[in-house]
Amino acid sequence: MGGAVSVIIPTWNGRELLEGCLLALDRQTRRPDEIIVVDNGSVDGTVPWLVTAWPDVRVVALAQNTGFAPAVNRGIAEATGSLLVLLNNDATADPRWLQSLADAAGSTDEAVGFFASKIVSAVDGRVESVGDVVDRAGRGRKRGYGQADDGRFDAVVEVFSACGAAAMYRQSMLARIGGFDDTFFAYYEDLDLGFRALLAGYRGLLVPTAVVYHTGGVTSARLPGLKSYLSTRNAWWLLVKNLPTPLLVPVLGRFCVVSTARLLSDAGHGRLGSALRGHRDGMAGLRRILRARRQARSLRRTGAREVWRAMPSAMLASEARLRLATRLGAAGPHSNRRIPVSGGVDR
Repeated sequence: MGGAVSVIIPTWNGRELLEGCLLALDRQTRRPDEIIVVDNGSVDGTVPWLVTAWPDVRVVALAQNTGFAPAVNRGIAEATGSLLVLLNNDATADPRWLQSLADAAGSTDEAVGFFASKIVSAVDGRVESVGDVVDRAGRGRKRGYGQADDGRFDAVVEVFSACGAAAMYRQSMLARIGGFDDTFFAYYEDLDLGFRALLAGYRGLLVPTAVVYHTGGVTSARLPGLKSYLSTRNAWWLLVKNLPTPLLVPVLGRFCVVSTARLLSDAGHGRLGSALRGHRDGMAGLRRILRARRQARSLRRTGAREVWRAMPSAMLASEARLRLATRLGAAGPHSNRRIPVSGGVDR
């Protein structure tokens, strides 16, 4: 049901991660119609290993690291399926993951343009994302982050965006609104796509039976400071590009306040320089972003009131307590758990 499924896996020097990722796809109850690995100029022997060990996998070898968004777009261009599934190389899928996503697509109409997986930490078993969202302070957030996977996120619900670590998109939607924004490179490109889908009148669903176990942070850890820089820069571009005009002032005003306060935390964690460069380059790139905003105007079908309703007002109290305890180094079994800088995928 739902059409042919293409799974796209971007990778950069991730040969040691791909084995588990591909083995999990091999055990799916609903096998993918094609698997495309887009290699971002790896130097660890990924491409020859794939050609030898996984001959049925299509390999797209790029000459250099173009970033997550361009690599995924290249995979989308190569894909033949009507359902395009993204999977991080450090993620392993439950055997019914792809079947659950395909069933959800087959039981809904074209107005449901994307589907989010339940992403669970492979480290501690807690929820990493059950859909992503942009709140009214302009912060990208992962729904359910750090919460116990105890059944509270087992309902099919509409979501603002899907986390790009494990998500499915209809090719028909991408053909209309475009794929990921190449200029984002990495981080927030999934929120940008979800925002554009919402503005164009599409809906997204969480498929809670589509479970993926994610290690997270493996690639970004190789490039210290890059995540902080890109998340900060891309947050500016996400908001200015997509916010309906009546929401620009209230949301950007809150965003500036929150971002200023955030710099104190960045300084304490050695990220101040990266964050400041992100703010500088984010604002410097706004002329191009304003052009993109104008070009997308004809696709907009959703008004400011509906967008405002889709944006939560504040962090849940339980999430706030969890993050505060972690930042203060509180004792406990989860006191060392990773905390995302803001939103997007912790790659």
